[in-house]
Amino acid sequence: MSRLGLGAMRLTGPGIWGDPADRDTALSILHQAVDTYGISHIDTADAYGPHTAEQLIHDPLFPYPDHVLIATKIGMVRPGPGQWMPLGNP
Repeated sequence: MSRLGLGAMRLTGPGIWGDPADRDTALSILHQAVDTYGISHIDTADAYGPHTAEQLIHDPLFPYPDHVLIATKIGMVRPGPGQWMPLGNP
């Protein structure tokens, strides 16, 4: 297992909003991270995009290798590009 992880926030579009300008490059980064560099932890959140990072991770990596851990977090909503609002509901 790798001691390095990959944060998926910057794979999305400007302002952490929407699809990346170059989807193929984003998919390639994910594929290379796992297959070439042995990254075993990918950090994401539903707010990245929103709803974009998870799909980007899914497309090149599913079915996920056994050694890969994908972690997500909650607590923020995105009303628009560059906007973050706390949502602390249990």
